[in-house]
Amino acid sequence: SQTVFQWAETSMAPTAMAVMQLVEAGKIDLNASVTDYVPYFTLQDERFSEITVGQLLSHTSGIPDSGDAMADWENFMPEYDAGATERWVRNDLAMKGLLFAPGEGFEYSDLGYALLGAVIAEASGQTYEQYVNENLFQPLGMDKSTFLLEEVDKGMLATPHVPNAAGEVTVSKTLPYHRPFAATNNLFSNIEDMGKLAQASLNRGTLNGQSILPESAFQQMWEPQSPTPFADYPFGRVYPAPMMIDWGQGWFLGEVDGQSAPNTFGGEQGFQTQTVLAPDVNLAVFAVGNSQATDEYYASDIAVDVMGMLLDNSDR
Repeated sequence: SQTVFQWAETSMAPTAMAVMQLVEAGKIDLNASVTDYVPYFTLQDERFSEITVGQLLSHTSGIPDSGDAMADWENFMPEYDAGATERWVRNDLAMKGLLFAPGEGFEYSDLGYALLGAVIAEASGQTYEQYVNENLFQPLGMDKSTFLLEEVDKGMLATPHVPNAAGEVTVSKTLPYHRPFAATNNLFSNIEDMGKLAQASLNRGTLNGQSILPESAFQQMWEPQSPTPFADYPFGRVYPAPMMIDWGQGWFLGEVDGQSAPNTFGGEQGFQTQTVLAPDVNLAVFAVGNSQATDEYYASDIAVDVMGMLLDNSDR
């Protein structure tokens, strides 16, 4: 359980929690424009000024996903310093347009969540990584979790594996990391720490006497904000289940065996992860792997099937 994996887009859940903490503290208004917090944010579409923080959370901002740009890690030039996020917003993100008017559609966007990292930094006066460490990881005792690659014990880091041109599984030449993508893609953690985050979530914001959020924040994050185009895709080979019916805030909202199941999925070069919660029966399941299997969501299938088995054997 001490092995550290990259949990990829699972980062969106703690990012949403951080935003909700700052909402509770009166430092963020979900209805306010992103430019109120990140004045240097622009896009190649004049409607960028209409985008709200809440629309970033709900994937309804119109900002596109990174798509293939982040898939070619072997030719990508990652950045590691504290100024990387602001440079990315000012330069790379500023070259993007909008797919639709803010609030008028749904597009799962890792770029939108990366921008939330800048919102959190500007609203809190800390870097994204410092804020989440001090306000989520430390209170929950998640001492093996970080968003900074340089803080990871390399002796405990799982080695990513990818298929080569011949289809053979080989060790990846690169590790998928780019500091501006902390809020969407850079979570390094292990099963034990993720269990603490999951239990705090199942408890609606508390763990071992520490409170990170009020119960109302989890009710909001697990409230459907938008249906997704993935609703009909079933995960689980033994217990097929629709896991991406709706998007809440930081979580996909699905069902396993009739139980509400907030969940997060992560897939990046050499890694797959899946977290599935069943809050009504206080269950959480994780599946992680250090291999990228093209078009095979093995982590999701395993997690859903295990959750189905647990639910079948529970005293509901």
